[in-house]
Amino acid sequence: MAVPASTKQRDLIVRSLSPKLYRRLAVVIRRDKRLDRGLRQTLSALKGLSAKDNGR
Repeated sequence: MAVPASTKQRDLIVRSLSPKLYRRLAVVIRRDKRLDRGLRQTLSALKGLSAKDNGR
């Protein structure tokens, strides 16, 4: 979480949550756009992370 530097520590309270919160993220790709090499590699890396995460 980003907090402005002007925020004093005493104004911020941090607590762990149980159960932990999580988010599902998505990548949206337009069909009419070509994927350049960098984006293909990024998508491949994200798919690898997804497969690793699903194999828990």
